[in-house]
Amino acid sequence: MLGGLHLPPKYRGETQIFNVQHSVATWQIWRKPKSVSMFYAMAVSGGGGGGGGHCRAAASAGGGGGSGACSGLATIMLPADLIPDILYVQVGAGGVGGAGSAVTGTSGGNGGNGLNSYISIGHSTAIPMVILASGANAPGGGGGGAVGAAGTAGAVPTVITIAALGPLGRFGFFSNTGTAANAGIVGLIGVAGGAATGANGTAITAGWNVIPFTPGSGGGGIATTTDFTGGAISLQAATEFTDGYLASAVIAAAAAATNGSNGVQIARPLFGTGGGGGGTSNAGVAGNGGNGAIGCGGGGGGSGLTSGRGGNGGNGIVIISAW
Repeated sequence: MLGGLHLPPKYRGETQIFNVQHSVATWQIWRKPKSVSMFYAMAVSGGGGGGGGHCRAAASAGGGGGSGACSGLATIMLPADLIPDILYVQVGAGGVGGAGSAVTGTSGGNGGNGLNSYISIGHSTAIPMVILASGANAPGGGGGGAVGAAGTAGAVPTVITIAALGPLGRFGFFSNTGTAANAGIVGLIGVAGGAATGANGTAITAGWNVIPFTPGSGGGGIATTTDFTGGAISLQAATEFTDGYLASAVIAAAAAATNGSNGVQIARPLFGTGGGGGGTSNAGVAGNGGNGAIGCGGGGGGSGLTSGRGGNGGNGIVIISAW
């Protein structure tokens, strides 16, 4: 017997990763490789931006910024022969964090909403064209802190259902692990900022067993001369990934006048966290919220004499594999 004839043919798979371009409305092109028979795609939205903290006079009340919500995800697999040789991909950007301020009595700016990601047979997000979308409504941005109230949580994104896809999206195996029948995995709501009566920013526990993304945590609120921390982000349990070990405390609470940490990003397996919330500052500059990792929410800014801005939501991503 000639050596090697018992081995399978050479693998002809190809994976392409699409990220946000300079223009968030840019359509990128995917070309179907030759000699492939199956198509798999995953789409993730941009996360919501965190809200800015309230700018208040020393020893007076101010709420921390709320955090941005995180994306869910949607996947599809279908025979490659059923799709065109060229598809168009639009990747959703993360929402911009809300502004802080140095003007006393100014509420923090609201964080911007994230944007959804799409795979389409044309330059259109209309239902007849869309093969896959990352969600229906995208992750919401956190609210800005105010004199008497904490910034509100970024609104939870609405899960995509098969009814929102075009005909080609119904030919394959569409992910159906969400809360609705034939739905993708829904994202998670953000959290409120620290109360204007004085409180640490709301913390987050990352649910790796549910979804590989998290919202950001809230910015600290303050009412007197006593400062408070920004919210921390923790795992449900310490986790060991191929790319490294993550302790249960992923992002520590930001101390007074300290920026929240940017979200942690791991590639294999795909996992990320939102940004940490900023700490307060009675007599100085409060901490900014941290930026979110892929699909994750931005942290809220802390309240202070100069308030912290909210962190940006992480950009979305689209991954397409064919084999």
